[in-house]
Amino acid sequence: MRGFSRYQRDALRLYAVNEVADLFTKRNLWALAVLRHHIVASQIWSDSLLFTLTSILLKSSRMMAHNSDGIGRIQKGTYYIPQIEHDVHVGKFMEEAFGDMVRGFQEIQPICTDLSISTADAQELDIPDNSVDYIFTDPPYGGTVQYGELNFAWEAWLRADTSWHGAEIVVNEQRGKSEGDWANMMRKALKEAARVLRPGRNISICYHDTSEGTWELLQDLTAEAELVPEEVAGALYIESKTKTTNQYFAEKVTKRDLVINFRKRRPGVKRSVVHFTGAEDTPTFRQKAQAVIRDCLLANPGSTKDRIYDEVVSHLVRKGQMEAHNFEELLREVADEVKEPVKKNLFENEEPDLLGSHQVGRWHLKESEAGAEETECATADSAGTRIHDFLAKTTAVRLKESESKLNELQSEIAHLRTKLQSVDQGKSDEPRGKLVRDIRERTERLEKLIAQRTEWERQAIHYSDIFEFYVAAVNPKPKAMLEEILEDYCYQTDEGNWRPPLTEPEKKEKGSERQRAVRRKIQRFCNLLEAGDAIPEGQRPDAQTLADWIRHCRRTGLHAQGKLLYERGGDLSALGEQAQVDVEEDYQVCVKHQTNKR
Repeated sequence: MRGFSRYQRDALRLYAVNEVADLFTKRNLWALAVLRHHIVASQIWSDSLLFTLTSILLKSSRMMAHNSDGIGRIQKGTYYIPQIEHDVHVGKFMEEAFGDMVRGFQEIQPICTDLSISTADAQELDIPDNSVDYIFTDPPYGGTVQYGELNFAWEAWLRADTSWHGAEIVVNEQRGKSEGDWANMMRKALKEAARVLRPGRNISICYHDTSEGTWELLQDLTAEAELVPEEVAGALYIESKTKTTNQYFAEKVTKRDLVINFRKRRPGVKRSVVHFTGAEDTPTFRQKAQAVIRDCLLANPGSTKDRIYDEVVSHLVRKGQMEAHNFEELLREVADEVKEPVKKNLFENEEPDLLGSHQVGRWHLKESEAGAEETECATADSAGTRIHDFLAKTTAVRLKESESKLNELQSEIAHLRTKLQSVDQGKSDEPRGKLVRDIRERTERLEKLIAQRTEWERQAIHYSDIFEFYVAAVNPKPKAMLEEILEDYCYQTDEGNWRPPLTEPEKKEKGSERQRAVRRKIQRFCNLLEAGDAIPEGQRPDAQTLADWIRHCRRTGLHAQGKLLYERGGDLSALGEQAQVDVEEDYQVCVKHQTNKR
């Protein structure tokens, strides 16, 4: 392993790791060796047992890090030796893994059809021309992941042939593989994929490198392979259910896999000429990229930087116009970043930490001061109206749909009670206990349905339902978060659902633009307080303004914000004696309501 690039990058020398055996404690090394010896000598289930053994190898090594939940973790894509190792019992681990493998095999048997799994050189496929209907490929991206070196831990135990490392498509200085070699091998692999693909059929390239230069190269390689990019409305992603720490918090790390679809040109269709941006072109690459950024933020204000980057890459690669560039510079010229607290749940924010993981940067197009507030108010009003209409229509439908269920449950309960009465009178021998349980179960369902209908009669709906509608149907979206819009335009019920204003006084209160402007100022200031950030010059309110804000929070139900403003918003000692008494009373009301809500 001394010749590996990862040997230096992972500082294995500091952990006395020079060969694969050094990745294991002596106890686990011997235990695994004994297991392997008996598996190979066995004539029954040897392949299945070897397969199971490979699944526990790394988890039985010194790379298994201790975790607070008692289940160890392996850091993927590296030979990382943690400071606190999680040692496992190899025999018990093997038994559990084999049981999982058997159960998995049994589950897929009824649905498994004929298939072929093979490993081959992507630059030289033993597949006939024009015979494949669809290709999905996730090609290696430069030298980011050293697959050959990382696979070596398994290959050593399996005593596998490692000669394939010479044909690996990767950048690796230790093995003399340059970026030029990577590009040439990628070119051959893409041309080979195009050869076996049927004309008019598609290849999906899943690529997730953050280097703009490799995107430009990939764009050129697909063009050389006669692959035509498909037109789609926006960027396509594959979201992973779990993410690494870097994926959650690092700026220049991919958060998801970006997928670009290409089609093999049919015979007789002329190849279109792609004009790459030059000094004489209008618009320039910078203008094209910033146009994509504007379109993205107009449709999805508050997008994160990685989302915007994916849109730029997807659009420009499909147009054959990708170039190396400084994305940060392009973005900051047309948009401003707003730091928002990360939500622990619907009501609480994450605690501040040194990693900055308690905040997320969201981007909005720059606007001139003149007219910006009016535009935002109009956008928020439109969103609020759409939400009101959604609440009214959805609750009306739910009331109508639930009416028959209500009658059905009432009828069933009456019928069951008649049966129970017959049993008590000795006229029936049905099990009394079952009848009682059935009556209780249906009564509980009836009570729950009645409670739901009471909420629906008030046009109240759960936040999750509103969120789904908001994401899918409300465009353009205001800068304010959905919770802020709901607090501006709706009321929250005791059950935690949201309803529109129903009475004239409620409508008048929620309809005041001045109230909403104050609400936004309060929310922005509270966000700064919760994030623990320094308050910018001119944004901290004076004592009287702070008192007015706390009174506003009390009157409009923003009790958490009112409590926060009193406790951390600033010095109120400049107020007169009566004003201090009044603001103290407002604070106590906010505290009381906040405590009751919990």
